[in-house]
Amino acid sequence: MAPITLFASGYGGKVYTLAFDPASNPPTLTKTHELQAGRAPTWLTKHDKQDKKLIYTGDEFAEVGTVQAYTVGPDGELKLFGEKKTGKAAIGPVHFVVSKDEKHLYVANYAGASLSSIRLEEDGNFRKTDREDELHKFVGAGPKVDRQEAPHPHGVWLDPTGEYLVCADLGADTLRVFLTSDPLHKADQAHITPGAGPRHLLFVPPPASSPKSPTLCYLVNELSNTIAVFEVVYPASKHDHLHFKAVGKDNISFLPIEKVSTGDWTGAELAMTPDRKHLFISNRSPDDPAPEDGSDVLAIFKLKENGQIITTEPPRFKKVGGLGLRHFAFSPEKYGDEEGSFVAVACQKTNEVVILKRTGPELEEVTRVKDIAQPTCVIWD
Repeated sequence: MAPITLFASGYGGKVYTLAFDPASNPPTLTKTHELQAGRAPTWLTKHDKQDKKLIYTGDEFAEVGTVQAYTVGPDGELKLFGEKKTGKAAIGPVHFVVSKDEKHLYVANYAGASLSSIRLEEDGNFRKTDREDELHKFVGAGPKVDRQEAPHPHGVWLDPTGEYLVCADLGADTLRVFLTSDPLHKADQAHITPGAGPRHLLFVPPPASSPKSPTLCYLVNELSNTIAVFEVVYPASKHDHLHFKAVGKDNISFLPIEKVSTGDWTGAELAMTPDRKHLFISNRSPDDPAPEDGSDVLAIFKLKENGQIITTEPPRFKKVGGLGLRHFAFSPEKYGDEEGSFVAVACQKTNEVVILKRTGPELEEVTRVKDIAQPTCVIWD
């Protein structure tokens, strides 16, 4: 097997190309390319076109909102393809998704309390047009004044149909829903438990074996360190709205019991195993007190056949041997013995990326690479 390409980026201002060789003895993970991409390219979104591979990112710390597009070369080297200023009202781009028709890049602007819809050319570059891109400003706040003094959109996702765009607003404890028309049409919003701080979510369509089952949405609440599960209720007519119906036990904690009162842990990312049997959630430890073992954890929940979380037994907790655990990603089907058999983890505070081998819910480290400047996102090619 040829080495596998990954990309990592974060607060260090660089985007790295990494090569993972699971066939070497022992397996290796090495840096092959790196480039400066502003002050803080904290999220990467892949977009494969017929004739090229693209990666979108943005500078979270730039004084004016800025997004970039990079082409991916045969050896994984990235080259700047396009860049666009999105304005002072769009500062803090932290998460991106490409529209179903590939004509727009939707952007959550954390510091700007806004959502952008940026027009794309057919080749995936940012559209040069007199017509302004859309910007939707939000209002609101939450009870935790140190983190919820204003709206803070933390992510944007398309539902499985591609007809709806959902924005998780950590600052206002709200899921903001839009119809993906041109322009976007505000559809509705779902209010989350005050002080929860919705960060990232995951849509899961019905399995092929049960196509009439509901679409589910799993939501990580960063500030309360809880996971919520919703049934996505689609409108019966164009006059209705998309609804999120809570299912199972609400606001399930993913903190180890002994950690509940030891400072401000903050949940980050979530992903479901391809067999739909387990849900993984990353959690970051506080700086004060820092964990004595120097390790953040992945919480691993068992799921029922209907997708609900099994709450009669506690989740497993896997220490990753690093701090600042934010984003992680399962490997695609083309890599490994089975889809999702490797897990790549970004550890911001210890400046490293770790690769774990997954067998069901069990995880075992196979390799890691250090000197990756404050990584917050890692994706597979």
